[in-house]
Amino acid sequence: MHYLGQLWTYISTQGIKPEHTPLQVRDITHVNHAAVVACLITFFATFLNKLILPQSQIYLVILASGLSYLLAIVLNRFQQYQIAKCVTIFVGDIATFWAASLIGYDAGIHHVYIVLIFATMVNMKPYNSLLFFIMISIPIALLGLLFLTEFSLFKSNAFSQEQIKSINIFMLIINIITALLATYFFVRDNDKSSQVLENTANELSEKYGELQKLNKELDRFVYSVSHDLRAPIASSLGLTALMKSEADLQTIYQYAQLQEKSLKKLDFFIKDILDYSRNRRQELEIKQVDLQRLINEILEMQSFQPHYESIKKVIEINANAPFWTDEKRISVILNNLISNALRYHNPRREKPFVQINAQIAEKEVIITIKDNGIGIQHEYLPKIFEMFYRATDSANGSGLGLYIVKETLDKMQGKIEVQSTYGEGTTFLLHLPNTKSESAE
Repeated sequence: MHYLGQLWTYISTQGIKPEHTPLQVRDITHVNHAAVVACLITFFATFLNKLILPQSQIYLVILASGLSYLLAIVLNRFQQYQIAKCVTIFVGDIATFWAASLIGYDAGIHHVYIVLIFATMVNMKPYNSLLFFIMISIPIALLGLLFLTEFSLFKSNAFSQEQIKSINIFMLIINIITALLATYFFVRDNDKSSQVLENTANELSEKYGELQKLNKELDRFVYSVSHDLRAPIASSLGLTALMKSEADLQTIYQYAQLQEKSLKKLDFFIKDILDYSRNRRQELEIKQVDLQRLINEILEMQSFQPHYESIKKVIEINANAPFWTDEKRISVILNNLISNALRYHNPRREKPFVQINAQIAEKEVIITIKDNGIGIQHEYLPKIFEMFYRATDSANGSGLGLYIVKETLDKMQGKIEVQSTYGEGTTFLLHLPNTKSESAE
């Protein structure tokens, strides 16, 4: 049964290509199934005919039909889909006409045209109205010709009433088998088609949601970029104009410091945009990461922050396994969170601190970044991961940092939790998968 299933799948998929739509796949599969079922029925009919009417030559008609149906599968294999449909239907029309005319009206073979006309209407949908008209006209014309010639065009007198009765039984058996198989494959294929269409609809719905999110982000992005890029430039240009008209070196130096501050703000903003862009378009690069070294490098890069030396930094790493992750992305995440913890410290506290704790297990890594800074007001917490959202104006920021953290974690299949009390401090909890990829081996 396993090998029969594999053979059936192989035949059913003949002619299907990756670029085909679900509806095209369904139509191609229908033709393959129709041809296979027709082959099985014709070969069975040949055997039954030889058993019931050993002297009859009808089996030659049936056998020729079966071989012709095999041709339809071959045509599908070579992407001649329309021709395959026409061959399958036309062979059935001619074989029915020949058999009905050979045996006569009483055998009832002409009733097969009802099935053939229905099959033509289903399979030859009027995409091409001329071809549809021709293919639907053929069985109707042949049925009319049978009645006009009184079923005597090829009629043989070799059949007795007993033989005709046997043929009636034979045709009844064939029609029952055909009806059962057609019903089975019709239901089966339509269930599959419905599932494919449902999956396609779900995918389109997801993509539509993503597109709406991207459009919303793009609108906010364009607005904020135009403002946040121009503001430092306009400030620097204004300070440059003041320095040109100023003779006092001390004043010029103060203007230069302000200009440096504006340019650093612009630099941070551009860096955030680059981080956002890289996360969007680059795939994950998993490798072993030395978390202690990475945190030390980030703290060293943040040493320019105001009051850096007065803030106590505590690092605790409990590693029970190597840490496998995307080093660039985890660096972006930690850099943003540590930078925020340092930037938004509470200057009124006697002992400000930033505490970084990591628990590295075989399957998961949990990183906690805790500070006793200014904290975040409760009503702002649901919005802090939105693009360009700033929960405070007490320090300069692009409003992209936490948004980039969330987007990057989503890309890494991680998650983030935040707890904060305004005036007391903030704690971020990161959950990251620790899985060594095959590419990293």
